[in-house]
Amino acid sequence: LSVEGAEHIPESGGALLVCNHISFADAPLVQSALRRPIRFLMHKSFYEQPFFRFFGKRLRCISITDQGSPRELISSLREASEAIKDGDLVCIFAESMISRLGLLLPFRRGIEVIMRRVNAPIIPMALGGLWGDQLSFRWGAPGQHGLWRWLNRPLRWPVTARIGKPLPADTPSWAVREQVGELLLAADEPTPGASSPGLLLLRRAKGLQENKRYLPPSCRPHLLRRAVDAIACARQLRSRLRDHDHVAVSPELSPSTAARACDTLALLGKTIDLTGDPANPSLGTPDFPLSTSFSSRLRARISLRFLPTHSLLRRLGMDHARAARHILCRTADHAYGAEQILEAARRFSDAFRLTPDDDLAFLDPSPPPFAPWCSLFSGCRIGNQLPGTILIADPAVLAGITISDWRLVISLGPLAPDQRTALETSLGQPVHTVVLADDGITPLIAELPDAVDGSIRQDGQRPGSAGLPVPGTRMRTIGTDGTALSPGASGTLEIRCREAGKTTATILGPGTIDADGFVTTTTCTSLSMEEPG
Repeated sequence: LSVEGAEHIPESGGALLVCNHISFADAPLVQSALRRPIRFLMHKSFYEQPFFRFFGKRLRCISITDQGSPRELISSLREASEAIKDGDLVCIFAESMISRLGLLLPFRRGIEVIMRRVNAPIIPMALGGLWGDQLSFRWGAPGQHGLWRWLNRPLRWPVTARIGKPLPADTPSWAVREQVGELLLAADEPTPGASSPGLLLLRRAKGLQENKRYLPPSCRPHLLRRAVDAIACARQLRSRLRDHDHVAVSPELSPSTAARACDTLALLGKTIDLTGDPANPSLGTPDFPLSTSFSSRLRARISLRFLPTHSLLRRLGMDHARAARHILCRTADHAYGAEQILEAARRFSDAFRLTPDDDLAFLDPSPPPFAPWCSLFSGCRIGNQLPGTILIADPAVLAGITISDWRLVISLGPLAPDQRTALETSLGQPVHTVVLADDGITPLIAELPDAVDGSIRQDGQRPGSAGLPVPGTRMRTIGTDGTALSPGASGTLEIRCREAGKTTATILGPGTIDADGFVTTTTCTSLSMEEPG
């Protein structure tokens, strides 16, 4: 746990601490980050359980519920106000529930009720890095996956707690949420990990877990087979591709075979060429086949088992220093680094909550560059059999598909209303959209699948909107002077991402954001990158 901004917490006197709520570990981490004792607002359904009640009474927690009478709710908020007046530090998770989408949920107006007639600061705080831990809802409800969930995780899981500057007591809840979101954007910056898909694939196949890159062990067998096939192909083609830096992948290949070709090129340190240049060799053709024998796969399995990961990668032609600056893929307009593609795959997998039970099918001849490596962050399989569970394609490709019964159908780009109606009629199910940045790879906005957990439902999509910003991004509406506007106000839409230690701003055009964070814009197809002012 690293804490930044602890100097903003007053040494004495009352204050209201407002934090995001992403996992069941939030309250212990908030208390661990600060030296002062904190009085938490705890939901009554937990407070009445014997285990939580034992600690809740000793920590002087304040029981609160939104399902009882209004008088009971007002009484709890009034108790929090009195605690602040008495000089206590009170913490409220203003979302009122743990996020099942991995996003910052709308804030309730309890902040304004508590701070009414209270002369004390509001201190925003954000916990980053918890989406994906076993106490979050990234892999389903915590506690329902058996003992393996607790044993097969990284021993070190870095979490960042960022504390912002105190805000006046009359700050509206939406403005407090804006400050918490900015802190969360900086706290959720991905930690440096494997800089190459090939290196990450080998580590996954060995069953090694990495910081913030947790995977359930059930997906290891098929990742092991995938790594063995890629190593065998790389050894077979290493000498023939020695003089070629750019290699294409045949569009005639099935999705799983195309993924194996991409893995092979990543292990060899080659750039996947999507420009259509006939001078470059193409994997999957008779001249460069991807077939392997039993003996070559056996050798690959032995080397994977007994050779260190970096040593095996060097033998195949890719060392760690070269992997850090490897241009993994290029098109006619863009060149993509390995770390950029891995980050796009992570965001996509987290946004749509892909799992090891999913079969990913991308039927487009030119799939998004991150598609083959989504399995490295979700454990999903790249399927040959149709239908699978997840279909990713451009709207034009989706129009020619008549297969139904997918768990999710994802369109790479926004859909016009009549186009959406025609696709949903032909497929017999809803279509989710994801809007990419102008680089064609970074997910920005998506219509996410709804999250249902018992009686709790969190909507990931809404009719008439472009969707929600994906995890790892922040969206706001700004005015002509660059300041944030309140929900529902018309202005210029701006998405903020944290990449390579700095914040970049993406201007989408005119639009609005409602109180629940859903985006309405008329220019989602035209994106331009700008540095924040």
